Amino acid sequence: MKRFLLAAAGAAALGSGAAQAGEFNFSYTFGDSTAFTASFDGTRVGDSVEGVSNVQAWLNGTALNGPLLVGAWDSAATSFDTAVAPTISLTNVALDNFIFADGTTPLGSDTTNWFYLVNSPDLLALGAPAVFAALVDGTAAADDVPGGAASLSVPEPMTALLFPAGLGLLGVLRRRRARAAI
Repeated sequence: MKRFLLAAAGAAALGSGAAQAGEFNFSYTFGDSTAFTASFDGTRVGDSVEGVSNVQAWLNGTALNGPLLVGAWDSAATSFDTAVAPTISLTNVALDNFIFADGTTPLGSDTTNWFYLVNSPDLLALGAPAVFAALVDGTAAADDVPGGAASLSVPEPMTALLFPAGLGLLGVLRRRRARAAI
């Protein structure tokens, strides 16, 4: 019985620190109350999300069109690039560096809708705001400093595993006590 309990505790401890894949929901509310929301798949690694894919995004409830590109600000090239992996922090918006854009290149001539959140001194030196969103219909919002309300909901898949394991453990303990009482 002790071996079983030790094995269960060890499995729970190992599982809690592992990378967790799932769907994430992001929202950012600008100072003028413009709201950007997005849903995407990714893997939680530490305090960030990696491997972002299947992005769906909305600005004030209007969907950004078509498949969305995911990229980040490349300081060396002083441009956005889809070859640069985005940084989406779960705990600190000042670490974020990502762009969601439709079109074939971020902010290229065929891009009509986009949202970026970048905290890079070289981007700010170009006169660009740290957070910006735009739709082809003219809806736009910008924040020079990420002072809007950003939130990212984090899936907790281990909860689904730990709850039944806990119930099973309670059942084992109850059965053991019932046998000892006989």
